[in-house]
Amino acid sequence: MLFVWHGSVLPRLLPRLTLLFVLSIAVVFFHGKILSFKVPLNPTPLTLFGFVLALFLGFRNNVSYDRFWEARKLWGSLLNCTRSLARQVLTLPRTSSEKSESTSFIYLLISCTYSLKHQLRGQMQKTTLKKDSAVLSSASSMLHTINQSWSLN
Repeated sequence: MLFVWHGSVLPRLLPRLTLLFVLSIAVVFFHGKILSFKVPLNPTPLTLFGFVLALFLGFRNNVSYDRFWEARKLWGSLLNCTRSLARQVLTLPRTSSEKSESTSFIYLLISCTYSLKHQLRGQMQKTTLKKDSAVLSSASSMLHTINQSWSLN
């Protein structure tokens, strides 16, 4: 988990951290050697700053997790409603033309869910569309077996 780069903020932070590290080493090395001036530092301001920074980061982390949890609940609710709607569409048709319309409706429902996922993630790329086409083909075979079981009844 430490070396995962995809979706991480570490690639954006690494140049800044490297610059800060080099600057810190330069300050420690040249402390008191340039102009023979040393700045006395008291640990009290650093302690207060650290405390305030910890409070700020704690609240920010809590808000971020709340947003994540709310999005997860909404996405789960969307999937449950989609499955329920698909189940209702599969049970309602009586004639073969209605069954073909219900199959096309379910394909549209599945593609709507996938397109919403890509829209929210901002990744409308051909590679993800290829993965989704594999999922859609498996859904197609599942619907085909359901339609065959209906024709037996």
